[in-house]
Amino acid sequence: MRHRELAFKMFCDISVIIPNFNRTDLLERCLWSVAGQTMQPREVLLIDDRSTDENRKEINRIIAQFASSLNIRAFENETNRGANFCRNLGISEAVGEYLAFLDSDDVWHPKKLEKQLAAITVAERRDEKPVLSATGRYRVNGSGEIIARQIGKTEFTRDTILRSNIIGTLSSVVVQAKVARTVAFDESFRASQDWDFYIRLSEYVQYVAIPEPLCFYFDHESDQRITLNGRRRLDGHMQIYRKHHRQQGVEKAIIYNLLADDLQRINRHKIAAVYYAKWLAHARFKSVTARSAASCVLGRVFSLLTPSSITERRYKKYESTLRKSLRSEELSAEVAKDLKLIKSLLSRNWKTF
Repeated sequence: MRHRELAFKMFCDISVIIPNFNRTDLLERCLWSVAGQTMQPREVLLIDDRSTDENRKEINRIIAQFASSLNIRAFENETNRGANFCRNLGISEAVGEYLAFLDSDDVWHPKKLEKQLAAITVAERRDEKPVLSATGRYRVNGSGEIIARQIGKTEFTRDTILRSNIIGTLSSVVVQAKVARTVAFDESFRASQDWDFYIRLSEYVQYVAIPEPLCFYFDHESDQRITLNGRRRLDGHMQIYRKHHRQQGVEKAIIYNLLADDLQRINRHKIAAVYYAKWLAHARFKSVTARSAASCVLGRVFSLLTPSSITERRYKKYESTLRKSLRSEELSAEVAKDLKLIKSLLSRNWKTF
């Protein structure tokens, strides 16, 4: 039965790498989105990061469920090693020419791999450099409601990626395996590992952008683990600063903004206000004297008046941008169709996906 089902599908030379830890229902949803691709990957590498015994039984059941529709190769770490170790293991074991990363709580649009591979093929005819490709993405909450429709950036240089993680989630990425093996993931990072990976890739690749949102990224900002995630983000951004920003002389306003945001998230409001003041001063003034004076004045102001939440402002901007974009009938119809895909996965109505 397996060979009969697989025989009628169109395949591409892509290995999908999925790290997983204690996820079951989310993993099943994720795999349905891979099985629903119009262009099927050569293989799916599922690396379990030592889930509990009870969850591993369910994970094995899910793997067996997809045996007839996906070529899944499952790996199980002897101890919990982290997502970066899992991704590096997948990179080393993959046989596909290209690698697609997918976090086990995210899902793909059915045409994601097909559209990316088509664009990659065109790019490779022009340039022999290894390829890094990324799509736009939907940012979705746990209820399946769309928070933001984020169009993928088309410009990717070392300078642009140093200044901001313009690609975002790894779940949107396809990269040539040979360059991924050269760069690999830095396993010391607990957060911002994707940003570090992109910065180091920028020296070697040509970038193939798919602006269309073909990845559904599930946003956990309201997750109960927000404090833990905030601390990890803070650590990750400090690592980015020490490893890349400080060495490259990147504008300090960038790191001050990130640190202020991270500290606000973990309720360290006093020190967050200090970095908030530094961010505004460095963003608005060029001279050292002006920046110093502005930091001092703003610091005093923010010691009395708590500055607004950077995260809340960002989400209000997401809401406003989405609302304006939906005034277009064509775009509104497209978003409604994509929302139906998301809802079908959340409701486990797999046949409509």
